[in-house]
Amino acid sequence: MCSSDLEVPVAKAWGILADDFHDVCVWACGVSSSQKVQKTGPAGIPDRQCIVDGMGTITERVTHFDAKDRTFTYEVVEGAPAMVKHVTNTWTLYPKGPHQSEVRFSIDAELNPIAAFMMGWVVKGRMETMADQLCIDLKTFVETGFASEKKLNQFARAA
Repeated sequence: MCSSDLEVPVAKAWGILADDFHDVCVWACGVSSSQKVQKTGPAGIPDRQCIVDGMGTITERVTHFDAKDRTFTYEVVEGAPAMVKHVTNTWTLYPKGPHQSEVRFSIDAELNPIAAFMMGWVVKGRMETMADQLCIDLKTFVETGFASEKKLNQFARAA
């Protein structure tokens, strides 16, 4: 899990995370492209398909969405690595003042038993690193309107 203080109103951060859910490729490292797909999950939000560096194409479905409490959870429904049985991500925003907010992001992954035994600590470390980078990417984007340096480098490599 990661958390970060944001120097923007909670509504602005919520707009980027939730309202623009399908545009994650604009600010998140490792996500080369993202788009809506036809199928809609239980929260009534269209699924999102992303091309993720090192993983390929994954499809994510919002399973819980609470605009009042500014939290949502989504799960990977297609394209997860074979070692992963199930993975969900949850974003939650908290107001801290008229122009400040806090974001918390957590990843909950269940690995296949053999993978958990042999590589669980490696996978956990990579997930923590990924979560930390996503918080940095979001903070940079919501506060400046520009992608983080790492994301800009990703754009440059792709060009």
